[in-house]
Parts: sequence; C-alpha cells; structure tokens
Amino acid sequence: MTEILLYGIIGDSFDHLDAATVTEAIRASTGPLTVRINSAGGYVMEGLAIIQALRAYQGKVTIYIDGLAASMASAIAMVGDETIMAESGLMMVHKPWDSSIGNADDLRRDAAKLDRIEAQLIGIYAKRTGLPEGELAKMLAAETWMTPEEALAKRFVTSIAAPLQIAAMAKATGFGFRHLPDCLKQQDNTMTTESTDTTQAVALERTRISTIMALGTRHRVPEAVTQDLITRGVELSLARAAILDHLATEGDRLNIGHTNPASSGGHVTLDNPATYGAAIKSALVSKIGGTAAEGPAAEFNGMSVVDLARDFLARGGARDVHRIAPDRVISLAMAPSAGRGGRGGRWGLGSAAITHTTDDFPDLVGGAAETYLIDRYKRQQSALKLLARKRNRTDFRVQNGVQVGGFGSLDRVGEGGEFKNKTISTRKEGWKIDTYGNIFNVTRQMLVNDHLGALADILTAMAGAAADVEANILAALINSAPKMADGIPVFDARHNNLADSGTPPTVLSLDAGRMAMRQQKDLDGVGLIDANPKFLLVPVGLQTSAETLIASASIPSTQATGSGASAGVAYTGDVANPFAGKLTPIADPRLTNPTAWYLFADPEFSPSLEYGYLDGNEAPFTDSKEGWTVDGTEYKVRHDFGAGWMDYRMAWKNPGA
Repeated sequence: MTEILLYGIIGDSFDHLDAATVTEAIRASTGPLTVRINSAGGYVMEGLAIIQALRAYQGKVTIYIDGLAASMASAIAMVGDETIMAESGLMMVHKPWDSSIGNADDLRRDAAKLDRIEAQLIGIYAKRTGLPEGELAKMLAAETWMTPEEALAKRFVTSIAAPLQIAAMAKATGFGFRHLPDCLKQQDNTMTTESTDTTQAVALERTRISTIMALGTRHRVPEAVTQDLITRGVELSLARAAILDHLATEGDRLNIGHTNPASSGGHVTLDNPATYGAAIKSALVSKIGGTAAEGPAAEFNGMSVVDLARDFLARGGARDVHRIAPDRVISLAMAPSAGRGGRGGRWGLGSAAITHTTDDFPDLVGGAAETYLIDRYKRQQSALKLLARKRNRTDFRVQNGVQVGGFGSLDRVGEGGEFKNKTISTRKEGWKIDTYGNIFNVTRQMLVNDHLGALADILTAMAGAAADVEANILAALINSAPKMADGIPVFDARHNNLADSGTPPTVLSLDAGRMAMRQQKDLDGVGLIDANPKFLLVPVGLQTSAETLIASASIPSTQATGSGASAGVAYTGDVANPFAGKLTPIADPRLTNPTAWYLFADPEFSPSLEYGYLDGNEAPFTDSKEGWTVDGTEYKVRHDFGAGWMDYRMAWKNPGA
C-alpha cells in the first residue's frame, strides 16, 4: 500500500505538491492507494491534473481528511473510492478566484474562464454528493465551511474516522487536567487500585502530549502554539480544533485560493505585497551577485532587470507594459512612486494603480544594492575589531568612559559591624562618532543592458572602503599611541605596558608581557587588574613566526628558561609550549612598525579600545534620489563610525628586535 501526503498548497513546488511530482507518485504506486489531505487549497489546473491521475488509478483510492480540506483540496477529496474525514476536520468549498489586469475585454475573458472552472468544480462535487448543481452553486458562492457531520450529511465524505477511544480511569483530577470530561469525573471513584489509576492516567497524558507534538510537526505549526496547548492541558479533541483554526487563519493571511501558476506569475504568496517586494529585491540581489535566487524569488530566475520592471509595473496597474520599449520601461519603473498612483501616474499608469508592495522600484533596487553592500562589508571586516569592545553611540558628541579605581577588595563586615564607604576615583577617556561616505550611480543604461555585474564591482569597492575606514582608524590608534587623560602616551614605561627592550615574539618575551599585564593595578595602585592576554597582534612580517609559535605544542628547552620563581630552572629536551592555543594571533598590514608587536586582553571583560556606530547602524547605510545630472538614480553610502582608547592597562607592547 502507498501513502501520499497532500500537506500544503496544492500545485506548489515549494511544498513538492506540484502536479508533476504528485501525479508521478500516483502512477508509480501499486495496490491500494491512501491519500491524506491537510491543505487550504491551491492552483486549480494543478489540482485538476491530480484529480485526473487519481481517477485513472487502477487500484482502490482511500482519501483521509486529516485536518483541513479547503478550496481545491476539497475537490481532490471527492475522487476517492472512500473519503474519510477526521472527527475534528474541516472542509470548505467556494467559488474560484484569480487576479486579472487589462481592459474590459480582457476582464470579461478572465471572468468567462472562471465561470468554466466553477462549472468543472461543481461537476466534481455533484458526482460525489448527488446534490443539484444549483444547490452546489449556492454553497460555493457562500464559501461554505462544513464539520465532519455536515460533510457526511451532504455526502461530501463517505464516513467519519472513529474518535480516539479513552479508557475510563479513576482519580484523573489528580493530574492537573483543566478540561476533564464529565464522564471521567463521574468515574473518579469507580476504580480502587491506585497503581491502575496512575498507569492509565500517565498513558493518557503521554498520548495527549505526543499527539499534539506530532500534529504540530506534521502541519508545520509553530512550536509556541503546540507548547501552549500542552502546557494549558487542552484535551486532545480541542487541541486538534485549535491547530485547525491556526491553519485556516494562516491560509487566509496568505490569500490562498484558486490560481494558476502559468497565469498568476508564480508562487501564490506573491499576492502578498510584502512577499512580492521582498522577492523582487532578493532576485535583484542574486542578479548583482551572479547567483540563482531561491525561495519565492526563484520565480524571477532568468528574467532581466527590464523583465522585473515590466512585472512590477503591470502588477501596479500599468497598461500594455509589454508594448513599451526597454529604456522606457526602466524610466517608468525608476520614477518615484511608480506603480502606486503617485508620480508614476503621469506616465499612463492611471489613478487605479494597485499598491502591490511597500516600496517603489528604485527603493527595491537600492535595497538590493544595500543588501549586497552589507554582505560584502561583513566579509571584509578587519580582525582589529576583535581587539576592541563595541559600544554604540546616540549622537556625535565626545562621550567619556568612566574608569573606577581605588576600590580594591570588599571589606570584611563583622557581626553587627558597619559597612564603610570607600572613595572611588575616576579618570575619563573619550571618543566620538564621525561620518564617512560617497555616492555611486545606477544608470539607466546599466539597467537596460542588464549589466548589474558592474554594480557588483562598485558595491564591493564601497564595502571594502567602509571596512577600510574602520581598520585604518583602529590601526592609527595603535600606531600613534596617543596620550591618555594623564598626559602619558598609551604605551609607556610609566604605564608598565612597554617592554624594556625589543625582542621578537618568543615564549620568554610572551611570558614577560603576560606577567606585566597580570600585575597591573587599578588607578590608585590598590587592587590588581589581572588582565590576561588573549590576542597577539603582529605586523605581517611576523605573521608566520607568530602563528607557528602559538600553534606549536612543544618548544626546545633552550626557550623555556622561565621567569619569576621559575627563572634559572634547567630543562632538558623539548618541553610543552605554555602558550599553545591560549593566544589568538592577528596580523595586519596597517601596522607601521615592522617589528613591534602587542598583547591585548579580552575586550569583553577588559577593554583597552572601544569602537561603535551611530544608533546601532552597524553597517553602511544607503539613501537615494532621482538623478538629474546623471541619467539614473544616485545612491549615497553613509557610514557613521568612531573608536578610541579607554584603558592602557589591558594592552602591552614590545618594540621588537
């Protein structure tokens, strides 16, 4: 026996319910065939092909309506030798509908087509039910929803599935059920064996929970919905009804109905304005990057920018866009408010233009460019940002960070003792946000020629420029070692964060730097900071040697003299490398001293540097305006960024050999 699940949108390739896939599965089946339905409907022509394949099947066809059989799914349910409906299922029949654009003749032709489709559907329902066509026509016009009992009474189904048989049990109220049936309450005292009560109660609760979870997984219901039903102790029949209600509501939200992918332009959810706009933008992003679009945007694969603009204008109510020359199409689409009855109206779009997306076409092009720009920007991030803590700002003023000193450890408070005040001294270091940016143009020629590869090159360069701004600022702070609030440069012997003499990175020199950082004290010299190094920053000339050193599990004994209490200890042979895997090496070509190298503590706990963005905009931002001197649209890239030193004690410098 073969079982086919029609759980999703009929005819939708994303749900693998397109006619080609389903009919192939039907023809490949042998013996009795079971079809299980839980669907809000879908495409008429795809559904009719599935119906024909089921009618032609040589074996017995049994159809189970597990949840919802609405719209086209209800028509498919009519062709089973048996149609069995779950006790908590729902069925809905209605008139077919579709979207239509054109003049009066076009609309009349589309209306006639829908009339023919409705007649086909009525014929399918009549063959199963035996109801008069006039009565069925009224049911479709009224959008009739039926319970299992109503569907059986009108012969839309042949039977109703037997309800879950629940054994009687005693003391069920002790398990926290909130909607316990009266019959179980009355039987509470009819059983006397406590072990039997407990076993049956646990079994019933396990069945309830597992069934709700299975229904949620099968029907793609959000986990929050099923978990709420489980937590509130909703009994199984009511939980099934709640899940069906959720599915029906979701179907209404997605405007699921009778449409044909060949005539409607693709996935049914593209009727949703937000989904359509997001799909157009995603398709443009894919064209910029030279990749195939996925998800709803896959509908637009193979289409040029001009094709996308035509589709956009047509959905917005433009007339005869297929007759307009490509350059004119781009001019109309890139005009602000095109397709929304705004400025585009003067180009013949008409006052009846339909709002089909929350953005104009220039917004979608700009949004696609911004998405690609941000993606490239993230791929070119400088590793120097790992050394600093992110702290965003809300304005462009210098903001100071307060560092606390002179606190040390908490004082011991004896029995009945008093808590003493401690003086907290502070020192301020600050930095501010600055704005960086440039303008690039998306020309009319670029769009007409479908040449978005050139735009990709521009955006990649812009993204690199934004990332370069950040890296240059951070590198300049390290190279210049500016004076702190105490008037002393960041790296200075008076700060105890500068090696006495320069050496290359070795176990011994790393040990000296680590010991210096861990012995740093707070501002008043009271408490230990104990800043452990996490990053080893080197110029690119030392990158290989630094990475080799950190990656080596052992070192020659001649490099392990040690320091402090271990100084002078004699080792023989190779010994374990104490820094193996404990430091992250970072190399940057912007470091101007070819031999100097640095240690930095973890900025999450011990920040030496800080950086940030304005209002949390952590990537370049784009804005646009219609070009006047340029035949196209101008897009401005703006990046608000700043960085500064906060604490010298969390970093250490060796001037190098």
